[in-house]
Amino acid sequence: MKAILLALAVLAALTKLAGAQPAPLHAVDMSVVLKDLHGKPIKDAFQQTANDPTCEKCDDLTLAAAVTRVLLVRTKDDAQMDPLQSWALQDLARKVNLPGTVTLNAKERAVIVERLLKIYGGLSMQSVVLGAAIPLVDPERRVPELK
Repeated sequence: MKAILLALAVLAALTKLAGAQPAPLHAVDMSVVLKDLHGKPIKDAFQQTANDPTCEKCDDLTLAAAVTRVLLVRTKDDAQMDPLQSWALQDLARKVNLPGTVTLNAKERAVIVERLLKIYGGLSMQSVVLGAAIPLVDPERRVPELK
C-alpha cells in the first residue's frame, strides 16, 4: 500500500513539474429545455410530420436530445469517418443521456460544439438551437464577431 501511495505521489510531482494540467471539466444539465429568443421552449423540429406541419405536437427540445442527435447523425462529410470515431461519438451520446448532470471535458465539449454547428448550423430556422445550446455545453466559448 505504501509503495502505491509513493508511486502516486511521484507521478503527481512529475506531472506538476512537466506543467501538465488536466483538461478542465464542466458539469452540464442535459435535461434543460432549450429556449428561443423569446424564452419559449424550442420544439424538436426533427419530430415534425405532414400531419403536424407547425410542430405543435412535437416535444420540447432538450439539450440531451439536440446533442444526441448531432453525435449520431451522419452527413455526407462523415462518409469516410473512421468506425472507431463513430464508436467514440456513440459512447459520448450514451454519456450525455445519463440521468442527472453530466461532466464533460474540454475535448468532449469541443466535439459537441463542432457537431452542433455542423448539423444545426445549416438548417433553416434551427440556428436558434446554436444560441441556446452552445453556451450550456461550453460557457467559456464566446460568440464570434459579426463579419
